[in-house]
Amino acid sequence: MELRSTARVPPDQRDAVANVLERVRRDERVMKVRRRYLRQYQEGHRSIELVDEDAPLLGRALRSNPGFLLPTDHDRLQAGTL
Repeated sequence: MELRSTARVPPDQRDAVANVLERVRRDERVMKVRRRYLRQYQEGHRSIELVDEDAPLLGRALRSNPGFLLPTDHDRLQAGTL
């Protein structure tokens, strides 16, 4: 899950919302969950599609660094089907 600010946030609250979102992104608990998802993916217990659903930033990072993808997902990325 990735939290995002929308246009519905009142202008006078946007800085506060941006600050909260930045703190959440760097929160150690969030990082711990992402590390667990990465480990589960690398061990074959979590598909890249589930990573995308639960941790979209991690999914994008994996695609940007194909050396970390599982061989089948690397092949799918190269074929344009991932």
